[in-house]
Amino acid sequence: SISDAEILISKGKTGVLAGFVSKSKRKFSAMLKLDEASTGNVTFEFEDRKN
Repeated sequence: SISDAEILISKGKTGVLAGFVSKSKRKFSAMLKLDEASTGNVTFEFEDRKN
């Protein structure tokens, strides 16, 4: 959403977002992280799993 994009740009990372789908069709949640502000690369950042 627009508010998530604003947070990503201003803080460099979003909160946990749901609804992503992997190549193997599995749903997952992750945070988006702005890796390099100069290039605009965005990566997934995952929370630690609780075993």
